[in-house]
Formats: sequence, structure tokens, C-alpha cells
Amino acid sequence: MVELTDSIKRRGLSNEAITPGKTTVGDLHCWFYDQLRCEHLVQPDLRVQRRGMKTDTSHGCLTVAPELRVIERGDVVHVDFGITCMGLNTDWQKVAYVLREGETEVPDNARDERKGN
Repeated sequence: MVELTDSIKRRGLSNEAITPGKTTVGDLHCWFYDQLRCEHLVQPDLRVQRRGMKTDTSHGCLTVAPELRVIERGDVVHVDFGITCMGLNTDWQKVAYVLREGETEVPDNARDERKGN
């Protein structure tokens, strides 16, 4: 279950699922559900941070992004989801940076130095 969760998360936070300037948060929700074909997917929560965009918080955490928010280059996308199967649950939270035109790596100011990501 952990390997499946990790695989789906990696693909969902890549160009396979996200087309910058086109894909919405709702599109990405649907993509995650489609990957498991109605298996027991825990509702994925998606949050988007963007330079210059006001970020709403609730209890110190970013609020879930609206379904119609379009994911743009330079955005930081946070996904929190998991799978429930045979009474067991996975729960993953991962963050991805959507590269801007001309970027080949995540900029230092957006990189998590503790993990090299």
C-alpha cells in the first residue's frame, strides 16, 4: 500500500497529471481518484502556494485550495492523501514545485535543504 501510495503521489505531482496553466485543483483530484479506479482512496487535500498570492490559513495550516484554482508555473503544490484497504491506512503529505519556464531544478529558496528536495 505504501509503494502504491508513493507511486501515485509521484505521478500526480508530475507532468503526467499537471499541465501548468491548464490543470485545476479539481482536475488533479479527479486524476488521483482515476488512478485507483474507485478503490478506497482517502479524500486528497490539495493546497497551492504562489508568490504574491494571499494564503489563507486555518489553525496554522494552509487551507485546501478551491477546485477551480489553476496550477501555474512557480506554484508549490501540497498533497495529503492515502489509501484505506483491509483496515489499514496510508497517509502521505508531499510537496512539489512546478518549474518555471527555463528552470531545470527547484530554486534554492524553494528547496527543503533537510532532504535535498
